Amino acid sequence: MIADQDEIGDYRKEYDTYDALCEELGIKLLNSDLSKNNTLMMIQRKTDNENWEEIRISPYILGDISKIEKVEGENFYSWEKDYLETFAFVESYQSKQGYLVNILQDTTIEEKDRNMGYKSKCYAIFVADGIRYTLSGSIELEKMKELVDSMHY
Repeated sequence: MIADQDEIGDYRKEYDTYDALCEELGIKLLNSDLSKNNTLMMIQRKTDNENWEEIRISPYILGDISKIEKVEGENFYSWEKDYLETFAFVESYQSKQGYLVNILQDTTIEEKDRNMGYKSKCYAIFVADGIRYTLSGSIELEKMKELVDSMHY
């Protein structure tokens, strides 16, 4: 990857679109129709140009998020609610594409927050064609499974 090296020797690059990222990588990555028309998507690729690559996309699928704002001078968005991110393993299941998916869920949401409409943060982690995917969001478990099942090339 052609990019400037940071202070620890890693290379970082940002992309305007998911398609631009895939084109530069020369491979197809799983995608979901639920992510179409997402103008807030920030895509960052990081590598040492030898042994590893990491791609972060946030927010990938907006769902019912509201009052989302980009943090000034940073490469991420914020919401009104902070999560401490203490997670517990919930289950493993096989997606409709045949991937073994591990589901984790936030355990710190208080009952009063649930009553106000806050949803626990949920993670789905799986490997497809040697690439690890991690989807996360403040959504219900069944909705996360629906998102995983919507992924395709």
